[in-house]
Amino acid sequence: MLESIRRWTANVPLGYRAAIITLIITAVFSFWDWGAYYLGVAIMLCTFLYAPEKFLLASDQHNKVKNVMSLLAVRGDNLQVGLEQVPVSKLKRVAVGEYDKRFGILQFPFNYQISHSHIFPIQQLDSVREFFKTNYPDVELIT
Repeated sequence: MLESIRRWTANVPLGYRAAIITLIITAVFSFWDWGAYYLGVAIMLCTFLYAPEKFLLASDQHNKVKNVMSLLAVRGDNLQVGLEQVPVSKLKRVAVGEYDKRFGILQFPFNYQISHSHIFPIQQLDSVREFFKTNYPDVELIT
C-alpha cells in the first residue's frame, strides 16, 4: 500500500505538491498550540510530498541485468560482481534464488562491500548457483 501511495504522489505535479506543503506548514503554524506536537510529522509529510522518489522501498533498488554471468568473475582472491569486488575471506553467504516467475535474484545480504542486488532472467539461476559452487565451495548459498 505504501508503494502505491508513493507512486501516486510521484505522479502529482510538483506545483500541486508545493501547494499542499504550503497548506500543511500554514496549518501547523496557525494552530501552534497543538501544531507544535505534530511538527515532526508535518516535516516528514512535507519531505515525502516534495520528493517521494527518495522514499524507495527495497524492491525498487535492484539492478536488472540481461546476463548476470557477465558480471561475475574471479579476480585472484576477490569475487568481482560488475564494478564491485569483495575479498573471498569476507564472503560468507550469498543469496541466490527466485525473485518471481520470470526473474532470479542475486544478493549479498551480509556484506557491505557489494551494495547492489541483481535481478536476472530465471533461466540463468542454475548457472549462478553452479558458479558459486565451483569457484567458492565454502560460501553458503541462501536460497
